[in-house]
Amino acid sequence: MKKIANGIHHTHWDLIWYFTVQDANVQFAYNMKEILEAFDKGELQHFFLDGQTAPIDEYLRMFPEDEERISTYVTSGQLVIGPFNSQLDSFITSGESVINNLRLGLKTAQRLGKASKIAYLPDSFGHSIDYPKIFNQYGINDFVITRGVGDEYDLGSEFYLESNDGSQLLVYTMIAGYGYGVYPFKEGTLFTNEAVDYNKIDVHQLIDRLLSYSTIENEFVFPLGFDQNPMIHQTRERIDYYNENQNEIEFVETTWEKYFEKIRKKGKNVKTHQHELISTQYHRVHRSIYSARADVKALQDKCERVLTYELQPMMALLDSLGVNYSHGLLDKAWETLILCQTHSSANLTEETNAYIERETKNALNLAYSHKYYLLKLMSLSLKLNGNEGEPLIVMNTLPYKRNQLVTAKVFTKNENFNIYYDKEKVPYTILNRQKKNNGVLRKDPLKINSEKFYYETDGRFYNEASHRQRKNAT
Repeated sequence: MKKIANGIHHTHWDLIWYFTVQDANVQFAYNMKEILEAFDKGELQHFFLDGQTAPIDEYLRMFPEDEERISTYVTSGQLVIGPFNSQLDSFITSGESVINNLRLGLKTAQRLGKASKIAYLPDSFGHSIDYPKIFNQYGINDFVITRGVGDEYDLGSEFYLESNDGSQLLVYTMIAGYGYGVYPFKEGTLFTNEAVDYNKIDVHQLIDRLLSYSTIENEFVFPLGFDQNPMIHQTRERIDYYNENQNEIEFVETTWEKYFEKIRKKGKNVKTHQHELISTQYHRVHRSIYSARADVKALQDKCERVLTYELQPMMALLDSLGVNYSHGLLDKAWETLILCQTHSSANLTEETNAYIERETKNALNLAYSHKYYLLKLMSLSLKLNGNEGEPLIVMNTLPYKRNQLVTAKVFTKNENFNIYYDKEKVPYTILNRQKKNNGVLRKDPLKINSEKFYYETDGRFYNEASHRQRKNAT
């Protein structure tokens, strides 16, 4: 009985690695042109674009004239894109980054006609147990991985990953990698002693391993693609050649969507796993990346926190005031950050590290600029009901009441001022006060406009809930 090799035509695309963004963009531009031409000629039936939309986004910025062609093939399901914006690293990103990565990837894919619902992370260094609860919210139930699975988990290639809330993903693990046989396949040496993968391991040995782990009897996945590789020309002719010239394996061309349907129909003894996936048995899991360039990762963490706990909750509060805000600016900040959090952050050159640091700072500066503008907009939108003075906004962006000592910078015309809440005076402590000039600086002090002076005061006081509790206690 012949074994069945399920061939899935794809490429794995890194935005940045030991090469620059520019290197990646140039290579992808030429690869994409080939893919479109092959679709136009009917040479290519299906192509899986690495589960992400970032390369398409960048391509269309350079070649907007190709959007209609791309949309045609995405809509038909021949060119499969999404659901992610970019290939994330599971353990250097927050849950909010994962959510926005999916949100932005689905947004692009749906705009172009159709979004893949196969969560595809072929090169990320381990996987979180929280993925099922996140992915299911987007209607995603299937997950393809490579790294993180080992014999210690006692799993087959196919298994269910379950979060603590009971949500599940059906997982397929590419234990041999996502391009183990592609070069022998292209070179015509697949059934010879020269058939080795990129680690010089015998391809037949890898196929035997895949068959031993498969829950579908005598079937396995044969990925037709690799890192930054162009499409494989004459794929069908090569498949016909191999099928006619040997009796060991039958090659069929398929898609991830169809293969998951096959798992659900034919998979036997599919187990359930309720823990993160971080084994290093078959593929490296670069745990050292968690501390590598810790300064940049701390900067990314800061950016995530500003977006998650400050800017986005502010936008929700603005809704209640009827104040409009820009989703586009928020998307730009998240996208800029997400493109700096890819799985390839493990081993970069100094040039690419500098790029990631610079782009992360750009994302953080955009988040801060957006936050400060919305604060101004909010203060101008508030009414004091006929009372004199200016609003001093203390914003709680967490979903519960909390008692907190607030530090605020207050700008006033006069040196002394009072703070009121519901007509009650709020006591405060002055930490620092400076008299400053907002006018034109003059060499002659007599020519300085005294009306332009103001006071900048750093003060500290309790928020409203704390203030009333302290007052009632005394």
